[in-house]
Formats: sequence, C-alpha cells, structure tokens
Amino acid sequence: MKNILTIFILFAVFTAKSQVWFEVGAKGSYGITALYNNNVWDDTRISNKFTTGYGVGGRLGINIGSTHGFALEVLTASGKQTWGYQLGTSATKVDFTTAWKSLDYYLLYRNSGNGGYFEIGPKYSTIRSVKQIDVNIEEDKSDKFNKGLMGAAMGFGGNIAGGDVVALTFGLRFEYMFADFVNNDGKLVNQPIPPLQIGNSKTNIINIQAVLELNFGIGSYAKASCGNRRFVFSWNQ
Repeated sequence: MKNILTIFILFAVFTAKSQVWFEVGAKGSYGITALYNNNVWDDTRISNKFTTGYGVGGRLGINIGSTHGFALEVLTASGKQTWGYQLGTSATKVDFTTAWKSLDYYLLYRNSGNGGYFEIGPKYSTIRSVKQIDVNIEEDKSDKFNKGLMGAAMGFGGNIAGGDVVALTFGLRFEYMFADFVNNDGKLVNQPIPPLQIGNSKTNIINIQAVLELNFGIGSYAKASCGNRRFVFSWNQ
C-alpha cells in the first residue's frame, strides 16, 4: 500500500509540472500464438506447428510531456496451437489443435521519442472458451483450463503516418503468460494433449504479434494563460 501511495504521489508531482495529453485509439494485432510446455517440446512423438491468432480492441492513453505515457488497453483475442502427434508404432502423425478465445487487459508504460516507442507492462486475460480438435472431432474443453491468467507484454514500434492529433503506428509485441493455462482438472486428463501421457509440466501462452494502432488526440490538461490548469480539446487548440 505504501508503494502504491508513493507512485501516486510521484505521478501527481510529475504531472503538476508537465503537460498531460489524452488520446483514444483503436488497434489490432496478428501473429504467432503458441502454447509452451516443456514436456511437449521434448517429446519426439510430437511436432509443433506454426499457428496464428489475432486481437481487436481499443486503448486510452495518458501522455506526460513528450516522452512518458501510460495506456489502458482492452482487446478481444483468439489464439491456437496445433501439434502433430504419433500414437503407438504408427509413423503417421495426426493433428491436435487447442483454440481459445479471451478478453485481454493491459496496463502499459510507454516511452516515446524520435518517432518511435517502447512499451512494457502487465497483462491479464480472462479465458472465455477453449475448444480442442482431435482428428476432426471438436469438443468444448473450457472446464479443463484456468479462467484468469496473469502475464506481461513488451513491445516497440513507431509512427508511420499522421501527426499530433491523429497518428497511425505499427509495431511488434511479445507476450508471455506466467500462469499455468491448464487447471488441476485438466492435468488429471493429460492436458494439453489428452491422447498422450506427457506428465504435469506447466503450460504457458506465448504471443509474438504485429500491432497496428490508430490514435486520436482528444486534448490536454495544461496551464492556461490565467495560470490555472484546465482541459483543452485538440480541436480548440
């Protein structure tokens, strides 16, 4: 609690002497999604296949001066992981896919300068559904996976068009979920690949995705000519 209070005090002191800009934006992401399980990756019966996912949502950004900023983002997302696995002595591998849908929340610090940015912060995912496809048979397995996952996100990118009021940015984002995707009930039935006995190793979601973002500056909170601080809309400046 003392640390949180200290952060708020420092934030208040810093913003008191700086111009604070507010922006809203829409964003989308697309790229690699994967499930990392050490036992799965080490199992010679299993081959990992390239899989992709996407996210769509919005953001609210607070920029302090021209360098520092914080953003709250909410994205609806989907991801999947496909493995080829081998049963018994058969040389033929069959596909097994785990696909999930989530609502993702981010609280990110962003450092901007020279047309580029670097961002980092926590991510929380609420898993809305999990389906698995084994030999073309699809089943809902949501009850075998945890509903809430904590992780982190880190990214970088830069402006590709626009200016202070409207800006289009492009970047890359790396995400890793610290929490185990599989719950205790799932471990009892050999998740994340039930057809195989792989042991109870932790399963983590990993995303590496391209991010496209369109931001609209809605105004700033700064010192007016009278000496008092007030909110000024972008279109009135």
